[in-house]
Amino acid sequence: MDLEDIILLPIKKFNSKDLSDENKEKMFKMYVSSYTMGGQPLWFENKEKLFNSYPCFVSFGDNYTLVYAMFQFRKTINKISLVCHDGSDNGKNLSIQLRVVLLKIKGWALEAKDKVSWILRSRYKTPIMDNNKVAEILEISKENININESFDYNNRESYQYTKTYIYINNEGKEIKNEEKETLFGTEICDYGDSKECNRACKTGGEKRRSKRSKSKRSKSRRSNKK
Repeated sequence: MDLEDIILLPIKKFNSKDLSDENKEKMFKMYVSSYTMGGQPLWFENKEKLFNSYPCFVSFGDNYTLVYAMFQFRKTINKISLVCHDGSDNGKNLSIQLRVVLLKIKGWALEAKDKVSWILRSRYKTPIMDNNKVAEILEISKENININESFDYNNRESYQYTKTYIYINNEGKEIKNEEKETLFGTEICDYGDSKECNRACKTGGEKRRSKRSKSKRSKSRRSNKK
């Protein structure tokens, strides 16, 4: 299937409980490859830890062995945490396209920095969340967020805020880290208390109309007129 055809497929949500061990292994290898290629640390040493941490994921249709995005539950957003691809040129392109498509849907958000942040800003003009709501949306203490008041959307080196957090590494050591991030997303929504992979906004949203479906409806209307 061509890249353009895949992008037009509906966004589909999955629960890792429904995956075979073979596909879990493929997706874990995609995670290792994607993050090693990007020079980023690997937080999970095996597929069990990866899927226990992020049981929910999405892709274009059923193409999750080509590209997928894992997300976490927040009260007002699905927070995209990991985006992985199979290493092919199509997979790399789709990993950006999947971010862009999700971020146009109400109730989805993504923290990005460095190269990915600049691609989203410069190439796709992706909207960002309100400075005053960053801590609330991410559900972290305002003390751990430092808003960059001089943030310049059109400057590659600029960022929206710094975030301080503590994590435990594979050796069990507590590490304090600070990241320069930008929070991308269109609009928050009310997910209520649902913790299911297929949860939806109570207030509507999360609907994506593909160009293909529009084209079909348009042709149908023209044929009816005849």
